[in-house]
Amino acid sequence: MPRITLGRLITAVTLIYVAVLVLLFFLSFADAETERPKMLAEFVGPVSYLLSPLGLRIDEDGGSGHLLKITLLVLGLLQALAFWGLLRRRTRHWHDPIRTYVRRFAHGPAIFRVAASYGVLVSAVAVWVHITALTNSGSMAGIWLFPLLGPALIPLFAFDIELYGYLTFAGPIQAWLFWRLLRGRRIPAESE
Repeated sequence: MPRITLGRLITAVTLIYVAVLVLLFFLSFADAETERPKMLAEFVGPVSYLLSPLGLRIDEDGGSGHLLKITLLVLGLLQALAFWGLLRRRTRHWHDPIRTYVRRFAHGPAIFRVAASYGVLVSAVAVWVHITALTNSGSMAGIWLFPLLGPALIPLFAFDIELYGYLTFAGPIQAWLFWRLLRGRRIPAESE
């Protein structure tokens, strides 16, 4: 069995994101063609704000322009490539097994399991919500994200603005913050 390294984990997360993005782009849903640009904008997240400088916008009815959908797909793929490239450049422990990396911190193994499980659960529910919203008009599947996201929803209700990608990226960002805040101090090299 090949060892799971930090680099392989980051690459797998990036490839899963790309696969879901391409799936949302190419699957055809009969009654959801006007909702597809909104769902793609929600899934590509922050990079969807680059539509305005490109002269494109998502209409209130969702817009059904093929150029808009292709642009969102390309922006999402570029975002995935940038994510992978930046983490590849910044991660010094790319080839280390995850077990070795996590054990460098006082509470590392337990907190990593909890944070990774939480991130995977929220991401899976977010993908399920997107696909359900595309297949069933008037779906209430998004309600499942509310108890999972907890405190991340406060800004969504406090400010009356539409943030594309907020519900998709809030869970993994919370999981990362959970890991960073609770992993404990770094254990000195002598005790490893």
